[in-house]
Amino acid sequence: MSPEITRAALATKHGKESIFSPAFADIGIVVTVAEIDTDQFGTFAGEVERQGSPRETAERKARAGLEALGLSVGLASEGSFGPHPSTPFLLGDTEVVVYVDTELDYSVFEVASSISAVPPAKVIVDIADVDSLKFTNVFPEQRAIVVTEEPQTKSRTVLAKGIDNVDELRNTVAQALAAQPHTVIVEPDLRAHHCPDRRKVIGTAVDRLVQRLRVSCPECNAAGFGPVRTTPGLRCGLCGLPTSLPALDVMGCARCGLETEIARSGEADPTFCDRCNP
Repeated sequence: MSPEITRAALATKHGKESIFSPAFADIGIVVTVAEIDTDQFGTFAGEVERQGSPRETAERKARAGLEALGLSVGLASEGSFGPHPSTPFLLGDTEVVVYVDTELDYSVFEVASSISAVPPAKVIVDIADVDSLKFTNVFPEQRAIVVTEEPQTKSRTVLAKGIDNVDELRNTVAQALAAQPHTVIVEPDLRAHHCPDRRKVIGTAVDRLVQRLRVSCPECNAAGFGPVRTTPGLRCGLCGLPTSLPALDVMGCARCGLETEIARSGEADPTFCDRCNP
């Protein structure tokens, strides 16, 4: 890491500095919050649709933050929910974090995914439905939002965010039900400062990014040399044929493009062999 880099701009309005700051302090980088409206890049509640991929959005945030503070280094994260990568029938939270260095003109990304433990969204048809919501067990740490949805166009209106108690939730839902025929939905507030489960996953991604930044490229000395992909072909321990398991780890530099291969040791269990276990 270049010794002159001591400050990094973090684009957040949802308290992510409590996650980034301690981790980056370990590698000598002081994190400063950039006071920008990150909601302009997309919101979980749907008021603003995200444009581009999570990686692209995270990088846009980081660049907006460093420009706002006049720094050369920016940090940001972007989360998304969907089928978990390894367990598609379960909901997963995937968090992308990025380190952008405009002086050296490169960006380093890391990712973490986890099965989501946030309470599921639920359509409310009667005020009594509120009593069965799992949100009541996780207030006030995990908060809720109430939205209405137009049945035909599916257009959404956010009535309230950051709800942290049952009384407020019941009052908001009651008002929404009185304004039928719109569908009333209670959803988890997925903003990082109101979603402990997300903060854990962001923390994992940040730790991975910091560990990656500890390693410099052997060619250009830029920070962030690390895994970029794997190559399949680890040989079966029974028949010796290549399997789909990784045989090589490809390490790379985001700045100069250098790549090196590291062979994995051992043999694949025949369970993963198409010949031994067709």
